[in-house]
Amino acid sequence: MEIIILSKSLKQLNVDLVNTSSQVFEIEFARSLSQYAKVSIISLQANIKEVNKDISLYPIENEKKMKYCIKKAIEKNGLFIDRERIMLLFGYDYFILNNLSWVCKQKEAYLISYTFDTHKAALEHKNRIRRFLIDTYFQLGIKKLNSIGGIILFNEEAYKSLHLSIPYLISKVGINNSEISPVVYKRNENKCFNIVYAGSLERYNGIDEMISAIKLLPLKNIFLNIYGDGTLKNEVIRKSADDPRIHYRGIIPRGELDIVIENADLLLNLRDTKHLVSKFAFPSKLIQYLSSGIPVLSTSVLKDSTFNNVAFVIDELSSEKISDMIFYIVENPDEQQKRSMLAKDYIRKNFLWDNVIKDVYDFLRKISQSS
Repeated sequence: MEIIILSKSLKQLNVDLVNTSSQVFEIEFARSLSQYAKVSIISLQANIKEVNKDISLYPIENEKKMKYCIKKAIEKNGLFIDRERIMLLFGYDYFILNNLSWVCKQKEAYLISYTFDTHKAALEHKNRIRRFLIDTYFQLGIKKLNSIGGIILFNEEAYKSLHLSIPYLISKVGINNSEISPVVYKRNENKCFNIVYAGSLERYNGIDEMISAIKLLPLKNIFLNIYGDGTLKNEVIRKSADDPRIHYRGIIPRGELDIVIENADLLLNLRDTKHLVSKFAFPSKLIQYLSSGIPVLSTSVLKDSTFNNVAFVIDELSSEKISDMIFYIVENPDEQQKRSMLAKDYIRKNFLWDNVIKDVYDFLRKISQSS
């Protein structure tokens, strides 16, 4: 089988140089899938061809003439030689779906969407007219989904909310065994307690609540370091100025963030589980966190009773709940160490790419052989 993935964001294939969890996911997903098939990525952001391990990255010359440029890239680089051909995109952008549908028809390939986000999250801060126009555009994309070969999602609820009738697979984010840290967490009692949040600065990620939680704590030896970007960036900067324990650190590459995580005492993975985003998204950042061996405080984003034993889980996104749990964690270093060790075993049993990607490959193979 031969698979071509269209990316809207990848500039290169070095996972240490990217700065979003979705870009990390795209690279690791492609690399894992390359165990079973020939995988190439055509990117709207790449400038030069790159080969990294078992996957290749190709730029396209003109995004406005996307379908012709993709077809040219396929023919120029000798792609889609295998009889079983899959074209995969992320999401349901109407323009991209139309262009890729044309390419797939020309090249006798099946088009698959991997959808792990909803456009509605980006509408929350738009005015009414822009919300209507953007929503109308993406509704066309959702309607177009029912004409493609299949879709991969993270949650059953997402499939229902999109009102689809095409084949689907419920999957999850994975990690390589080599990325699970061998280091056993141990609190250094002589230093400050270092809390880290890294991710999108959006309300559904509990940004307001985590900042307010720190302000509620009477402890002076704790620090909250916030990394990322989003609509709440300026608000985070403003609120952090009121408390010397809170610091906004901006955006840094994945490789630098790994070092930050290694030196943390607690990682925050917060999400409003009632928000529409939770129907689509999978907490990929959480998998990275649990693999690091650093203790994690999280809302109940995984419906798994074991998860409550490997992370410090709160059942409600509120400043009081976060504050109370942080205080408990600070007072119980032995519990931190125990849960960090259990977390790594939990990841090995449930989230290794070797296991996750086999189901994805089988799903794609079934669709490619459906004619």
